[in-house]
Amino acid sequence: MSFTDSPSHRLPITDNVPMDVDSDAEAEQAAMELAQAQERLRAAKEAREKRREERKRQEEERKASTMAAIKLAVEQAVELAVDRERRIQLRVSLDFCHRLSLEIDFITAGFGGVGHDTGTVVSTLYRQG
Repeated sequence: MSFTDSPSHRLPITDNVPMDVDSDAEAEQAAMELAQAQERLRAAKEAREKRREERKRQEEERKASTMAAIKLAVEQAVELAVDRERRIQLRVSLDFCHRLSLEIDFITAGFGGVGHDTGTVVSTLYRQG
């Protein structure tokens, strides 16, 4: 036989002592309370896991949204760069064509006005001859 350590309740505990009716009810009550506590613990763990999964899902959605925004921004930047490059190339081509036209006008002017007024020059030469 041994005793509990509680100073206010010194009860003998033996292995072969038959339990009385009150002990069975108390044991059932303790078992029921233990089962309820275990169920509350399980429910709390489930709720915590659901919150963790929801936060993880929201984080993944945020990442996906951020990546989509970045991708869109990059695509727009590329489009702007390509458009700018095309405008620059067009401007360079137009400048080249303008300069080439001026050079052609200059060269043709050196040949006695061959160009837009060719008919006038030829008709003047024809009258003189």
